[in-house]
Amino acid sequence: MKRIIVVLMFLTMFYAFLYAIEQPQDRTLLHKMDQVSHPYVVSQTMYEDSLHLFDAKKYFLNMWVDIPNDSVWASFKGVVESKSDTLNALEVHFVGLTIDSILLRGNSTTFARPDSHLVIDLPSTIPSGDTVSYTVFYHGIPTVGGGIFGGGLHINDTITYVDDEPFGAKRWIPIYDEPSDKAYYECVMHTPSGYKVISNGVLIDSTTSGAWWMYHWKENHNIANYLIVFAASNQFATLKDTFNYASYTMPIYHWVSREDSASMLVRFQRTPDMLGWFSDTYGLYPFIDEKYSHVSAPIGGAMEDQTNTFFNTDANWGSDWDWVVAHELSHQWWGDMVTCGTWKDIWLNEGFATFSEAHYYWHRDGPQAYHNYMLNNVMNYYINHEPYPPYPIYDPNVTFSTVTYEKAGSVLHMLRHLIGDSLFFESLREYGTTYAGGSAVTTEFTSKVEEVTGMNLFWFFDEWLYKAGHPKYEYGWWTDTLATDSFRVNLQVSQVQSHNYNVPTFVMPIDIYVPQINNDTLKTVINDSLDYQEFRLYTNAAPIDLKFDPNDWLLKEATEVTPSVSERVPYNNKNKRLSIFPNPAVSSVSISFLFSEDKRYEIVIFDISGRVIKRLKGIDKTIVWNLRDETGRRINAGIYFIQCRDDKETLITSKMVVF
Repeated sequence: MKRIIVVLMFLTMFYAFLYAIEQPQDRTLLHKMDQVSHPYVVSQTMYEDSLHLFDAKKYFLNMWVDIPNDSVWASFKGVVESKSDTLNALEVHFVGLTIDSILLRGNSTTFARPDSHLVIDLPSTIPSGDTVSYTVFYHGIPTVGGGIFGGGLHINDTITYVDDEPFGAKRWIPIYDEPSDKAYYECVMHTPSGYKVISNGVLIDSTTSGAWWMYHWKENHNIANYLIVFAASNQFATLKDTFNYASYTMPIYHWVSREDSASMLVRFQRTPDMLGWFSDTYGLYPFIDEKYSHVSAPIGGAMEDQTNTFFNTDANWGSDWDWVVAHELSHQWWGDMVTCGTWKDIWLNEGFATFSEAHYYWHRDGPQAYHNYMLNNVMNYYINHEPYPPYPIYDPNVTFSTVTYEKAGSVLHMLRHLIGDSLFFESLREYGTTYAGGSAVTTEFTSKVEEVTGMNLFWFFDEWLYKAGHPKYEYGWWTDTLATDSFRVNLQVSQVQSHNYNVPTFVMPIDIYVPQINNDTLKTVINDSLDYQEFRLYTNAAPIDLKFDPNDWLLKEATEVTPSVSERVPYNNKNKRLSIFPNPAVSSVSISFLFSEDKRYEIVIFDISGRVIKRLKGIDKTIVWNLRDETGRRINAGIYFIQCRDDKETLITSKMVVF
């Protein structure tokens, strides 16, 4: 026994050394569909939710998998509750396999199979609130879909497995194949002798004798259709670990091939630590009463099936697997506990998981490791792989891409800085608690953040979730000496990104650090909201540098330029200048318009529809506006335009954001 332990220790150390050799991670493996070659997702018909007049409550699958003959026999029972007094048929999705019969409340019924649908006739209308069960008996050789993940049930001699996201479930079970309708799930799987079977939830019973082996698995939490899976293999070795948290003890399993077992101990060794960190910051692991498992399967990458992650252990995940292990594990909260309500909202799954990669490195290696990871592996990765034409995070042109992964993860990174750690993680926990066991859409997340923070964040979510692209800044600065102990830093900031394809001028607070000759550093924030804007900062010692977003909180490209002498005109000598401060505004705003000569001017404020909100008049001085319209009512949060006019012309128009 001691000799075996020594051998295992040697193998573990050997593999740890072997995998410490630098290997770059391949992030494309996370993107479940390639952003160029993705006919499976783009060509899919998005099923009309208006036809979905029932709420799934429970599913029970009894399946025999004849692995040598690539075929299945099965019965699938669904229990659903009517949501409409007009429910006279059950419309689910089912592809390929032969239906032998369908029972409805124990009686045979008729059905039709248009396209990828299965329409089960009801003998009478089911009133809203009543439940009805259907059982489909079927058999055949399952077909799989296209795309890198395959979609459906793959039967192979060594490893038989399911991979469903986004529309693969209908290829092996008759189910409403959209992510929003979740239900409890139970299965009894029969395989030829010698095969181990793992599925969602906990193992209730098993029989491992005779020609057919049986495994009874039960998921005690609501599960989305695309997360229902199983894997069967005659090559599995089962490695076990334990997660201890507060008063909880939960098993962790690694179902891997026997020949890979020593290396997988190294790859997955930090799983308990990750479970603890995410439980600390996101809330308790949502399936603490069940398990967490890694399952080796030859899928295109890795997939967060509820209580399991199916993992291509032969893929190039780099020398350090913690990033992808953390990504998939975090999906147990963001994707499995709370599921995106529609595929338009997929960023709520993938953006959260991408952020969680960096979030774990904060815990493992410290804050600088977090920032380095966000910059190099998330934000710069997106900028270097941004699709063209660009498209927004919400309702993206391509479901799985750098937009819904890396850009979406960057949005959470920026939100964290904008509202602060305390409110950020409280918002995530409240969001998770509110929608646990169900699904959520983008507006439900953004509303929850605004509820927790008490802030109106429309301006932020609008430009980052519903519009395309990212800011490209050019900035330049110079110093004016005002006195021996007084210096003015003149900062010019331009946004030079194209505004084609709905790319906005971004409204963002930007951290500015100004190191000084006396070793002090001025740390301040500018509120940039225009294509061109100037800012003035003051120091009591000579500035030696200016750092633009020094901690890389912004998803951006930024280039420092040197202003020409002609551009370095002191502020007081500018012929015409509109100054809006602060912008964004919360309670009031100072508006200045300076002329080279005394003359009267008018300031007109209007909303995005062109409706005039307020008129103000002045002459070479600052006007403080209390954000109230002509009737004295406080204006709503949103985007407004300020236009300055003299008696001859419109001189300049600028945008203002109001919280």
